[in-house]
This record gives sequence, structure tokens and C-alpha cells, in this order.
Amino acid sequence: MKRLFVENFRSTTTEQSILELFETQGRVDSVTLHTSRARGSLGYAFVVMEDDAEADSAIGAFNHKHWNGIRLTVTQADWAAAGRRGFSGGHSALAYKQR
Repeated sequence: MKRLFVENFRSTTTEQSILELFETQGRVDSVTLHTSRARGSLGYAFVVMEDDAEADSAIGAFNHKHWNGIRLTVTQADWAAAGRRGFSGGHSALAYKQR
């Protein structure tokens, strides 16, 4: 199981649209799109994929590719490293170190 950090979404992006995109590469366990009441999507999400090979395929398929007119960034999220650095449950993308 791999957790992916995906960023650079439009404010109108939904978890469902991200799910549908990533399901083209394999089984998606969960999608968490970070939002605010005022702005909608904050521009980043975490996607958990069951199979490591499918997650790697998704990274290759979507990293630096255009989707809905915007170039996405897709990397493996390294939450363990973020925890070691003292981040504790904030909603900032900076709280998650990317591998």
C-alpha cells in the first residue's frame, strides 16, 4: 500500500474526480482532498493505493501531466518522515515531506 501526495488542483476539484482519475491506474483505497469552506479545494490531496506497482504506475502516468488544464505533481508521501520532524495533524501540505 502506498500513499501518494498529489498537488496543484483547481478549487473546484472533488474527491470523486480524483478517485476516478486514479482508478484508471488501479485500485484506490482512499482519497483525502484538503479543503476550506472559503476556497474549496486547497490544491492538494492524498491518495492511498492498495498495490505498490499500481501506485508507481499512477505516479508515472500523472506526475507533471496536465489534467483539467493544470499540471499535476504526484509523488510518494513520506508520512513517517513528517512525524519525525514534529508535525502533528495540521492541514498544511508542508506537514508532509515528499520522497
